[in-house]
Amino acid sequence: MNLIRSGFEDLRMNKELIVSTENTLGGSPRLDGHLLAVWHVMWWLTMFGEKGLQSYEKTFNVNPNQIRHAILHCKDEICKVNKVAKACLKCSKKFKNDSIKEPWVSAIDKDGWKNANALYKTFKNKINLPDSYAENLKELDKT
Repeated sequence: MNLIRSGFEDLRMNKELIVSTENTLGGSPRLDGHLLAVWHVMWWLTMFGEKGLQSYEKTFNVNPNQIRHAILHCKDEICKVNKVAKACLKCSKKFKNDSIKEPWVSAIDKDGWKNANALYKTFKNKINLPDSYAENLKELDKT
């Protein structure tokens, strides 16, 4: 059973849906069991909106809980809380293994965590998003 750190100590769950390991995607947060970074989920949903939900699930063989988890993980900036090895590729937040910001990343593409706040508002009622990442963990732990 995994223990979520820093402020989420009491929230235990059988399986984390978002993981960060230094040897995979350089440590960027990703969907567990996939080489899909959280920023990729944010980008896809930003680009394709509501149609993007089902197409992402089908195209990348992920489940709705993984997408919900990614949105909340990014919105609540859990990467900072969990002190991940590296920020997502297109994020302005930087961590210990991050290099200099990529000059080719446009202002629209960076700061996925800001996009996640907008996505949260867009999808809150459509996919039944709880108010926070912590609440989502509690829901998942019940299943």
